Amino acid sequence: MKKRSSPRQLVARVKAILRRAGGQPLPSKLQAGQMILVPGKRELTINPDKESVSLTPLENRLLECLMVNTGQLLTFDIIIDHVWGSCCC
Repeated sequence: MKKRSSPRQLVARVKAILRRAGGQPLPSKLQAGQMILVPGKRELTINPDKESVSLTPLENRLLECLMVNTGQLLTFDIIIDHVWGSCCC
């Protein structure tokens, strides 16, 4: 028997799949507080006056997931699905 997903979790999973499939483009920059992430370049700037830091692909996907969903409660499954994809075994 499959576990039921909440509507919020289902919407987040669909958005993640569409983003990976190219159905919904990401903004060129994501901002949360003083953090600015440029997902396409995998660059993070903490303070606009500071240098950018290069991120690994995993760090980039994790920060992207958290910054796109700022203010939302994300389950472990949603984060895993976004960062590692639906098949992470």
